[in-house]
Amino acid sequence: MRYPNVAHAQVALDELAKRFQCKTENPRSEAPPRVEAPGPGRLPDDDAELLRRAFAADNGARFSRCWTGENTDYHDDVSAGDLGLCSMLAFWAGPNGIARVDALFQRSGRMRPKWHEKHRADGATYGAMTLKRACVCT
Repeated sequence: MRYPNVAHAQVALDELAKRFQCKTENPRSEAPPRVEAPGPGRLPDDDAELLRRAFAADNGARFSRCWTGENTDYHDDVSAGDLGLCSMLAFWAGPNGIARVDALFQRSGRMRPKWHEKHRADGATYGAMTLKRACVCT
């Protein structure tokens, strides 16, 4: 079926969202305190400050769920959840923070033995592959 514009496709879009159980967050009753994103010269120096900022950010609730190991935001795809947390940590750690992201991830509720398992013939571990993918875009 062809639709002349998106407005005519709303029923089909609603059905897809329902089928794939897309969840939308309810608007908050009050705005959270605004947290400034890191920029040049503004990266948090210590891990406690980095985590404080990440938990207080606009997506802090999602970060918190990822940090504790919940996977509701990733439709039970645990590997996607791992990548999601690494990507958020990479944002806060900056472009040269791959070792820091690794150390922080290993402190999170997502850490599991798979992180250190070799997954390629060249010896690359699942963790190294996930970190590389997450940190390449920051």
